[in-house]
Amino acid sequence: ALAMALAMALAMALAMALEPPNVAGWKGGRSWITSASWLVRSNFSARVFGGAFKLKPGAAELLNQKTAEGRADAALAILLDGDVDAKTRKIIRALAAKKNQAPVDVLHAVQCLPEGQIL
Repeated sequence: ALAMALAMALAMALAMALEPPNVAGWKGGRSWITSASWLVRSNFSARVFGGAFKLKPGAAELLNQKTAEGRADAALAILLDGDVDAKTRKIIRALAAKKNQAPVDVLHAVQCLPEGQIL
């Protein structure tokens, strides 16, 4: 059941990527990110990081760092190879530093960045 749910979620995310706006295809860069494609990918990553598919390692294990800064940097490194500007890094670090901030929320926030949509 879990494998089928994961396959269906991946198929939905892939279908969005394979539906260009017209016969010319995608313009490239961020131009292909639509609200619909972002929402599908956001929901998918929330399910993955939230444990819906029981994948290992989980969010807590992935971001097993002693500091909020370390957790933020780990999330950025895992999902975006650390390739973000200083302003974005500061925002993610601030999110990770919030009291009782769950690792799953930090991973989800990073995946929802525009940079996370064009990988």
